Amino acid sequence: MAQLKSPLSKVTSVLRVRSEGLGVRATARVFAIHKNTVTDWEGRFAEQKAPLMLYAVCHAFIGPTFEGDERYTVVGERGEASQSEGWTAVVMERASRFIVEQRCGAKDAQLFESVTSTVAAYRCSISMGYPRLHSLIATTIRSSLRASRNRSSVAALS
Repeated sequence: MAQLKSPLSKVTSVLRVRSEGLGVRATARVFAIHKNTVTDWEGRFAEQKAPLMLYAVCHAFIGPTFEGDERYTVVGERGEASQSEGWTAVVMERASRFIVEQRCGAKDAQLFESVTSTVAAYRCSISMGYPRLHSLIATTIRSSLRASRNRSSVAALS
């Protein structure tokens, strides 16, 4: 969603209330945005229908894959990585590139255990049906379908 000036959370909220049946002008009033902005967002997400459907279907059958990496911090002069005192452990879900955990500290077992425990908790919550992710994807797909239907009906009337 290149060049969105509004936060994605606001766009998601707008699309969610649209999928619940609130009209374009009413949605614009509630969120204090222009009605053309609402239809523009619906149009942008309508173009994402195929990738979002594929993503939702894949995650229904295939579990998430996590990638982890550690990075060291350079303060002052660049030295050997093994001598760095500041490390950041980052774990992200591969398909969505969602950063699940990011912790800083000394490069020791405690840092990596804390990151791993968070990933385990995240994985457990995901296995219960991806509640937030599936809700967001379903809302986006419903909104994009509704937007494409509205555009086709307007085109038919023209």
